[in-house]
Amino acid sequence: MLGVKKEVLFKVLAIVVCIVIWLSYSISYFLVQKPKPDEGIAISQTIGSGRWEVVSGGLLKDIRRIAFDNNGKRGIAVSLEGHLLSSEDGGLSWDIAGKMSFSEDGETWSDEPEMELVNALAITDKGLFVGTAVDESSYGAIYQLDSSGKWRVQAGNYGGLLAASNNSVMVGSKGLMIKLLPNLANSQNSQNKQAKGSGINTSTRTINSENIAFQQLPLWAQINLYSIDQKDENLLIAGDYGLVCNSTDGGKSWKNISPDKANKLPLYSAVLGNEIGLVGGSGGSFWRLNKTTGVWQKITGLKKSLTIFAMYADKEGNCVAGGGDEIGNSPFIIYSSDNGLSWQYELIPQNYGRVVSVAKSANGVFVATLDGHILLRKNNAK
Repeated sequence: MLGVKKEVLFKVLAIVVCIVIWLSYSISYFLVQKPKPDEGIAISQTIGSGRWEVVSGGLLKDIRRIAFDNNGKRGIAVSLEGHLLSSEDGGLSWDIAGKMSFSEDGETWSDEPEMELVNALAITDKGLFVGTAVDESSYGAIYQLDSSGKWRVQAGNYGGLLAASNNSVMVGSKGLMIKLLPNLANSQNSQNKQAKGSGINTSTRTINSENIAFQQLPLWAQINLYSIDQKDENLLIAGDYGLVCNSTDGGKSWKNISPDKANKLPLYSAVLGNEIGLVGGSGGSFWRLNKTTGVWQKITGLKKSLTIFAMYADKEGNCVAGGGDEIGNSPFIIYSSDNGLSWQYELIPQNYGRVVSVAKSANGVFVATLDGHILLRKNNAK
C-alpha cells in the first residue's frame, strides 16, 4: 500500500515539475520583448550625417522628373511643360536644353500645349522618352526624341501616362501599362549622337508604333497608377486607393499585395530594392515589403500632412525617400543604409519646394525639387 502511494506521489511531483518548467518558459517568453516579422519601423527624429549638395538651382521651374541612363553619365530633367535640362557628367553640372519641339511630319503636341503635361521620363537603350497627360489624365501620349532634335509622338491613348521606369515601361490612368519593345530592325545600327539643336545626346534608334505594347491591368487595378519600378521580370506598381500590385512574370499576371486594404489614400511612389519593396504616398503612408516572406512593415514617423512623392533603393541597401506637402512646400528627405530597416532625416533647406523625383548616377543619388533645385548626395557620404 505504501509503495503504491509513493508511486502516485512521484507521478504527481513529476507533473508539478513539468508544469513549473512550462510556466517559467512561458512567462520568460512573454516578458522578453521579441521582434515580430511585421513589427513597425520608426523613423529616427535625429538628423543623419549625410549631406546634400546643390548642383543646380533655379535653372528650371516645375521640375517633374529627373533620370540618368544606364551608364549613370547622361542625365535629363524635364518640367511639367516640357522644358529641359541636360547633363553629360553624371549630374555634376546641368545646362538648359530648351523646350520640347515637335516633328512637322507627324502628330505633335496637344492643340493646347499648356494642357498637355509631362509626367513620365525614361532614358533607355531605345532612346529618350516622355509620357504626358491631358485634362486630369483623360488623354496622353509617348514622345521620343529623334536625331534631328524634334520630339515625335509614338503613340496616343485615352489614358494619361503618369510614371515610367528606366526599363521602358510606363503606367497611367485607368490601369494602363505600356511597354516599349525593342525594334530589331534599328538595333544593329543604333548609335549615340547629339540631337541637333536640343543639346541632348540620344540614341538614333527609333521605336515604331508596332513596337509599343498596350496592356490593361486587371479590372481591380483599372485606376490611376502613379508609380512603377522594374527589376528583370519583377514589376511593382502603386496607385490610387492605396493599391499596390506586383508581377513576377513581366506583367503576364498580377496580384494585389496592398499593405493596408482599408487605406483609401493614393500611393505615389514604388521601388524595388535588395529583396525588398518600398511604397509611399499621402498622409505619411510608408511601407516596406520583405519580398522573401511577403510581409509588410509599416514605417512610421512622417506627419500626416506630408506625402512621399519619390523614392530610390539599390542592391547595396541604400534607400532614399522624399516629398513634402500637397501644396508643394515642406520638403523632406529620409535615408536608410540598411535596406530600409532604419531611417533618418537628412537636411534640406525648408524654403525649397517639395522633393518630386529621385535618381541615381555614377556620382551618387540626386533629388529634384518642385522649384527647380537639384541636389546630390555623393557616393562616399555616410
